[in-house]
Amino acid sequence: MERAREQEVVVVDGEVAEVPSPRRERITARAAQILNFVFGVFYALIAIRWLLDLIGANRGAGFYRFIYALSVPLLGPFEGLVRAVRLDGSGVLYLSYLIALVFYMLLHMGIYQLMRLIVYRRVTV
Repeated sequence: MERAREQEVVVVDGEVAEVPSPRRERITARAAQILNFVFGVFYALIAIRWLLDLIGANRGAGFYRFIYALSVPLLGPFEGLVRAVRLDGSGVLYLSYLIALVFYMLLHMGIYQLMRLIVYRRVTV
């Protein structure tokens, strides 16, 4: 008769979960770091483009074109979602960029929580 192996458990968010192996925990920690870095770059690109448009930056300037080229894939799906508001002077307030920022934050949070769910699997005790 084979003896059942004892399993270490931990409480995560009020749920009993198995303690992950050190290797799986390291891999997940590294993946979380990469995920946070990538989304941090996304947030920075969106924020910089939003700020440049808000202050009415010269669209012909090299820096603006650089930021524009990098942010088009991120902001393209949100273009025209909400009407832009012209400010006094040359600035434009793009509310769709803020909606994109919130969307990417929620996506980031969802992916991170999914990773935690995979690492800390619930068990019955």
